[in-house]
Amino acid sequence: MHPLIKELVDKAEHAVNIHDTERLRALVEESDDLLTRLEGRDALILCGERERWIGVRESIIGDLPAALVAFEKALVFYTDAEDDHGISRALGNIGITNANMGNFVEALSCYHSALDRSEKSSDLATMAIVCGNIGIVHSNTGDQEVALQWYHRALSIHQERKDHVGIARLKGNIGVIYGRRAEYPEALRWLFESLDMHEASKNRVSSSIVMGSIGHVYQAIGDYASAIDWYMRSLAIEEEIGNTHGIAVLTGNIGTIHGSVGDIDESIIWLQRARDFHDAHGNKLGVAAARGNIAHALMESGNRDEAEVEIRAVLEDAAALQLWPLHARMHISLIRLLLEKGSIDEARTLVGLIPDIAWTVPTTAITARMAMSMFAVLDNNPVLAEAELMNALEVARIHGIKEREASIHKELRSLYRKLGRFEESINHADQFELINDELRGEQHRRRVSTLVVERTMSDERKQAEKQRLLLFNVLPEPIARRILEGELHVAEDYAEAAVMFIDVVGFTSVSKNMQTAEVLTMLNELFTSFDAIADEYHITKVKTIGDAWMGVSNAPSPLDRHHSAIAMAACEMMKAAGGIPIRIGLHSGPISSGVIGTVRRTWDIWGDTVNVASRMESTSESGKIHVSSSFALALKGEMAKRRDGNADVKWSRHAVTLHNAVTLHERGTIEIKGKGLMKTFWLVAR
Repeated sequence: MHPLIKELVDKAEHAVNIHDTERLRALVEESDDLLTRLEGRDALILCGERERWIGVRESIIGDLPAALVAFEKALVFYTDAEDDHGISRALGNIGITNANMGNFVEALSCYHSALDRSEKSSDLATMAIVCGNIGIVHSNTGDQEVALQWYHRALSIHQERKDHVGIARLKGNIGVIYGRRAEYPEALRWLFESLDMHEASKNRVSSSIVMGSIGHVYQAIGDYASAIDWYMRSLAIEEEIGNTHGIAVLTGNIGTIHGSVGDIDESIIWLQRARDFHDAHGNKLGVAAARGNIAHALMESGNRDEAEVEIRAVLEDAAALQLWPLHARMHISLIRLLLEKGSIDEARTLVGLIPDIAWTVPTTAITARMAMSMFAVLDNNPVLAEAELMNALEVARIHGIKEREASIHKELRSLYRKLGRFEESINHADQFELINDELRGEQHRRRVSTLVVERTMSDERKQAEKQRLLLFNVLPEPIARRILEGELHVAEDYAEAAVMFIDVVGFTSVSKNMQTAEVLTMLNELFTSFDAIADEYHITKVKTIGDAWMGVSNAPSPLDRHHSAIAMAACEMMKAAGGIPIRIGLHSGPISSGVIGTVRRTWDIWGDTVNVASRMESTSESGKIHVSSSFALALKGEMAKRRDGNADVKWSRHAVTLHNAVTLHERGTIEIKGKGLMKTFWLVAR
């Protein structure tokens, strides 16, 4: 991919993560400018990316038909460019859009096409994403077991790629599935693991999403105080990063909590705030969903007239946006509301117009069947009423929706009582009570299990925090993060690094007349000052060996003008030593590195460059900095760039001009053990 296109793609990815529609619009305009400078395949790929950004923006604001058109245009551009990666992504976007519109069969078809193409091109990243999306479709259609299988497949691909962001995201998704299966302790285990990984990588956007999912679990088990707490934590992050979409979603979730505890007035206030946030963000889909929640809250409060106004508005918006799953739910809600208001004829007409998609979502299908049973009773057709309730009961049993199963038994109890079939009525009454007892017992068990999980996770997190602090104390930060993210073998080569050795001259003779505690105090003070200087110049301390200190620049983190940085650090360290005689050696070149050990881990470096740096130190003199010719040449190059007016030194708070701070004096050619004759230099601070 062309570097300028890659730069825009990276910016777009960040904008998508925080639902920044304005940034996406700006990137489309930037791509228009860049297109005037590109041609051929690069131009086609950028056109594809441009259409994808338009599609994502339209998806965020809820205009799914427009999004679908844009994604299909992107597919054409990627196809013309023969860009397999782009084709797979466009097919995935088309699948997501169809899924959001309720076209689940079409969505799965697109996903499997994308999966086949990504498998043929060995595009593991896209394979993982598509497998996860297939899982989402199965989850939304009620098949949580199949969804879980696809999520685990996606997780294994992310693990193979060592994609820690993907691993964390899939663990969160798996936690959500266990929540939908009412396996709440297991849901929390996965969600807390996901949260720990996101927090370790400082991914606040994803951390907020997982916090919201944890809130859902607590809401499901009836622990509303904990649910509110997690929602508020998530909301605080969304407000801090300015993610209006996230703020709207969390505000709506808090509104549903108030509804669950019977505080309908407060629920409506929060839901209306959510609607207003979505509206301000231009999110039509969010506005429609929020209005649907408001309608249900109004129904619960007995305000049927206002509820009807909201439902009809949502139906109109959902139809315009082709949000057919939402449209189906609100269609069934309107039937229920009209029955409550006594508007039988209109309700009967709507029953005949129940959309096909209503039967593909278990909860909606159950509600529709129960509504049709009510009409059968009104029409004095008990056989049909019984059949509809039995069909609803079967759906509830298949999908394990116990609450709905209990309510259906209650309806069957009433139906059979009216028909004089008392034995069957008693049987369903018993089933109703039995399931309610099971639900109450299960809720108690869930709360107890959740408390156990919380205690266990708390202990594990405390232990993990101790491990994290220990690792960050003994290893460089980038290396510690890699280990915490699950990397078992950390080994890496660096093509260019600068290594520094420092040694106390005549340490044996100096220390032999000192108490051990005095020697320790001297070395602690000396090396602590070296550590502080190293941190200031972004030099990585490798280790201390007795009276020797070792550091490296440009590893494990890249560092601009790293020869200059380590040279300035060496000069500062020489000054900091004060009256303690030290000598310093510097050399640069390729090095190897890795983490050694499993219990007492250390990060070490090795190779010829390290050996020569050690020789520079051992052949140096007291109070002097001895450098190799290769180091001197690289340093002179960086100094020349500084004289040419290049950017300021990034690694120090001192706004120094390097070529006025140090100078190099040729020492001459000397014998270096294992290397023969080498030309070397003295580095001198001015």
